Amino acid sequence: MILATLLLAATFSRPLERVSTTDPAEAQSAYDARVVQLIYESPLAIDYKARPYKLAPGYCELPEVSPDGRVYRFTVREAPRNAADMVRSLKRLYEPTCPNGWLVKDVESVAAADARTVEIRLKRRVRHFPWLMATPGACVVGADGSGTGPYVLTKWRKNHEMVFERKASSAAAAPSHFDFLRYLVIDDMSTQWLMFLRGEVDFLGEISRDNWDMVVGADGRLVPELAAKGVRLHMLEALESPYVGFNMRDPVVGGNRKLRQALNCAFDYPAWERFYNRRISESRGPVPP
Repeated sequence: MILATLLLAATFSRPLERVSTTDPAEAQSAYDARVVQLIYESPLAIDYKARPYKLAPGYCELPEVSPDGRVYRFTVREAPRNAADMVRSLKRLYEPTCPNGWLVKDVESVAAADARTVEIRLKRRVRHFPWLMATPGACVVGADGSGTGPYVLTKWRKNHEMVFERKASSAAAAPSHFDFLRYLVIDDMSTQWLMFLRGEVDFLGEISRDNWDMVVGADGRLVPELAAKGVRLHMLEALESPYVGFNMRDPVVGGNRKLRQALNCAFDYPAWERFYNRRISESRGPVPP
């Protein structure tokens, strides 16, 4: 993934896909998750700077685990956090229609041992369970709908704009964080690019194919014209595996395994790589390198 960014002032503006909800229990897309984590905290967090990644305190301290690995005791870190909010938030995941119910499918019970302690008992030992408590779906929502995350949502024009303001008192916000975040829904890639050049947005995600030659030179570096304007180019490998899938209900390919295998074998990956400006790598399995 290659990103272009031009950082300005105390407000950070960027395009974002449509967000359907800010409710952790209902959040399903990566875009929903992004805003959920601005407003709320999950019981645990992930230290992405560590190598390898490791769990870190979030709404709670790192839990104590029973010898058999079935009981987790979480201690809420500080006010205004409390065990009751965490218990209520996790129990919402049990609702039959909750899309994030899979997070608690191995949980036998969730209870508050006292005002600052939550005890979670599992049906069986699940070694990856603590990592589930670091996901957006497990975020803790206050009784009044408030969160303890670093930002508060101050404006939401659905399918158009979201504005977040940093809470100066939040322990989850570092002093270097932006005072305001402004997310804009801009469907047209050309419009995104023009707004970026005018300084109306500070950050673009992946550079579109149409704009590639205007951003990246033959040497793979940012073109001098943009560098002179203060634009910075960031390159990183994304932990994602895009794919081309078959509609198994299709009358032609759905029931014809040999045809699907033939199409797969005939797929011209080198051409696909050129089409994407060599920004992709061939998959050797379901897990990214």
